[in-house]
Amino acid sequence: MTRDELRVCLKRSDDLVARRDELERIEPTFESERKILEVEGEGLSKEKETLRQYTEQRQNEFKARADALTTRVNTFRERTAADGSGRGRVQSRSELAEIERERVSLETDIKALNADRDVLIKDLEKRTQEYNLRVEGRDGRAAAWREKVRQHKEAVTRHESEGDLWRKECGNRPYREDDERAIRSGK
Repeated sequence: MTRDELRVCLKRSDDLVARRDELERIEPTFESERKILEVEGEGLSKEKETLRQYTEQRQNEFKARADALTTRVNTFRERTAADGSGRGRVQSRSELAEIERERVSLETDIKALNADRDVLIKDLEKRTQEYNLRVEGRDGRAAAWREKVRQHKEAVTRHESEGDLWRKECGNRPYREDDERAIRSGK
């Protein structure tokens, strides 16, 4: 081959070697990034279970309080219900005062329970949203990682194709070694 053809082939060969070195240098980072994503995913799985348990515990505690209050309200209603004659069962002023205290206490407890329910809902929503944001962030990083790996594989495939083309166009063609030395020395 001529000196000019050899110059082009040597340049292509140098470019292929440099790109191969770069592709090989980048490749190990994918494994370490994958491991980081896996650890993060495992952490999120544990966090999800912790959040589930926390939610279940808080809901069960709230349900127990609500059930206890419902029982108190039902007992109060039965105690203060009118009998068949249309008269209430309560006769004395002291019983009326006691019933009024119980009614006020029930109303206060119902308001407190409703307020606690609202706080609980907000707490659980906040924790769930925070968890979901962490999951979305990890999913975004995982998607970006998969895209980098895909692009890297495409670059490797292109490099291999270019290497095959170089071998076909340059690799098996005879040339003078003096021409190569001259080109490499800058002539």
